[in-house]
Amino acid sequence: MGVSTSAGSGAGTSTRAIIIGGGIGGVTAGIALQQAGIDVIVLERADELQEVGSGLPLWTNALSALQKLGLAGAIETIGIPVT
Repeated sequence: MGVSTSAGSGAGTSTRAIIIGGGIGGVTAGIALQQAGIDVIVLERADELQEVGSGLPLWTNALSALQKLGLAGAIETIGIPVT
């Protein structure tokens, strides 16, 4: 696909990052770097991102990291608690 996300502050930013892979790790890393003021390009092989029909368990440490990025609320809204 090429570039799927390009973000950052732009002006005065000298650090840039290219992330290979638009999965949960790549996108999360891209968000974290963007929030740190780094220009980010995420490269993904697929033409578009799609649901794959499987669950993804997120344990306490993952939810903690997503909360620091401001994403925990969105995850909790669409997620289903494991009991």
